[in-house]
Amino acid sequence: MQVFVARQAIFNRRQHVVAYELLFRNSTANYFPDIEESVATAKLIMENQLNFGTRHITSGKKALINIGPDSLKMDLCAFLPSQDVVLELLETIEPTEENYQLCRALFHKNFVLALDDFVYQPKWERFLKLVKLIKFDIQITPLQQIAPLIKRLRK
Repeated sequence: MQVFVARQAIFNRRQHVVAYELLFRNSTANYFPDIEESVATAKLIMENQLNFGTRHITSGKKALINIGPDSLKMDLCAFLPSQDVVLELLETIEPTEENYQLCRALFHKNFVLALDDFVYQPKWERFLKLVKLIKFDIQITPLQQIAPLIKRLRK
């Protein structure tokens, strides 16, 4: 069985690789296939955990894995070692009570949570206590808006 995964390096300020974002692929073509997010996440988690293990693919660094609303509800994260991964909550997740409780449970299982393509809105406030990393899309939120937000969010 062939397993395909894209591995995108995440760098720190000193340009050292600190993690890799793992992205599902179903061939050597480097694009996201036309499948549901939850199917892609399930395949990425199961195929890689069963065949290699996260540490092997990331050379011992943390793995960022995209988690959408369906993947969050299906508890796919139960198959992952919390010490090796960062769960990147996709922008398609709504800040509902149910999703908050699911994220809170993951947080208490020692998973590191990140927000992907984050656009600040007050309804996200209580989620921020659970999140360690925030990724902004600078095409959506301009840099001049991000700087003041970072100061506020660090408090």
